[in-house]
Amino acid sequence: ELVGCPVDEAEARQVRAAYWGNMTEVDDQLGRLLGHLRATGRLDDTLVVLTSDHGDMMGDHWLVEKLGWWDESYRVPLIVVDPRPEADGTRGSVVDAFTESVDVLPTLCRWMGVEAPIAADGRELQPFLHGEPVPDDWRTAVHVQWDFRDPVGHLPEDLLGLTMEQCSLDVLRTDDHCYVHLGDGTSISYDLVADPEQLAPEVVPPGAAPSDGGVAERIARARGDLLSWRMRHDDRTLTGHLLTPDGLVVRRDPRR
Repeated sequence: ELVGCPVDEAEARQVRAAYWGNMTEVDDQLGRLLGHLRATGRLDDTLVVLTSDHGDMMGDHWLVEKLGWWDESYRVPLIVVDPRPEADGTRGSVVDAFTESVDVLPTLCRWMGVEAPIAADGRELQPFLHGEPVPDDWRTAVHVQWDFRDPVGHLPEDLLGLTMEQCSLDVLRTDDHCYVHLGDGTSISYDLVADPEQLAPEVVPPGAAPSDGGVAERIARARGDLLSWRMRHDDRTLTGHLLTPDGLVVRRDPRR
């Protein structure tokens, strides 16, 4: 009740119906936009990107809105239509590799022929659009960060017994594993092969060790991967900049 969760299946069905109605409205308005581009002769020189900032739990796990670390909240659509001939060979194809919302900006920059800003964390999607070789170092996981502190109402702090600084989480999700690390040190692990709906978490409290050796190894590996990712993606405003007697030197490595 604190976060407006459905109280029974009938209410959950109503939540889903309202959400699907909103999806239909978005679809109708997108059709109007594409129709206008087609009628004005601009469709063949316009890059179309359809995506969303987050999903909705819609009653799954008895939750609504954008919450937690589950796929329902973070797995969003991404449809890219490139009108250029280079993309003719991939039209209608589905990409199985991991992409993230941060990839949209570098993709747009390359399409417009400008350099992506150094603060951009994503990577260009043109290899998938144009049938180019996908880089060997393409990501093998997606990452999610959520700061859920409430400086005004203190609801999560009071409900979970956390300090405001502890109300955050990082997620590393691969094809077969989802690892969640909370700000208080709690670890949550899911085996997505055996538990694809994320219903049976292995929860490890702060300072404790997993009871299962396989789980312990999986969590240790995920923690290391997550730490490495965070170190690579710290504030990069001045990354690669060095002030020398001969002037400013700027060097940029490709993002990973």
